[in-house]
Order: sequence, then C-alpha cells, then structure tokens
Amino acid sequence: MNTEICDTIMFLRLTKYIWDAIEQTYSEAKTAAQVYTVKVKIVAQNRVYDATVMKEFIEQESAYDFIVELNPEFDQVRIQVLCKINVPSFDEVVAIIGGK
Repeated sequence: MNTEICDTIMFLRLTKYIWDAIEQTYSEAKTAAQVYTVKVKIVAQNRVYDATVMKEFIEQESAYDFIVELNPEFDQVRIQVLCKINVPSFDEVVAIIGGK
C-alpha cells in the first residue's frame, strides 16, 4: 500500500473503517467495478504478506522443535541459540550444532 495512504489509515481498528476512509478520501464515483478493483488489489497484496509471515512462522517453529528435542549434551548450544534476539532459522541451528 502506498505510504501516503497507509499513514492515514494505520490506526483504524476495523477493516470497515479503513474502507470507509479510503472511499471518502479517494473515490470520486462509487461504482461496483471500482470497489471490486481496489478489493482485488488489497487481497492480492495481503496474500503475499500472509505467505511471507507464514513461511517465517513455520521456519521458527521448526527451529524451536529441533532445539526442544536436543539431547542434554547440547544444553550449551541450546542456551547459545535461545539467548539470541531472533531465533535462528532451522538451517542455522543445525549449522551451530554441527560446529560444536
């Protein structure tokens, strides 16, 4: 979404309020085709965002699952990984363990 538009609606709680604000600000005519076109673009953009977020979530869950299953001999590595601000990816966790 355009930054200018986003700044005006980012604090609105409900989708309906967002739509109302966008319609009031940018719509000269309220045809069904125009509304449909805007909705299609927003849904498409949300799907890209949702897919990215979901991929990151699954990657983190894999890393956590792997860390949980480590044998006690890897406690030091587990502490090292969990003390990071961001949990490393599954591949990074495996690489850390492989280096120990």
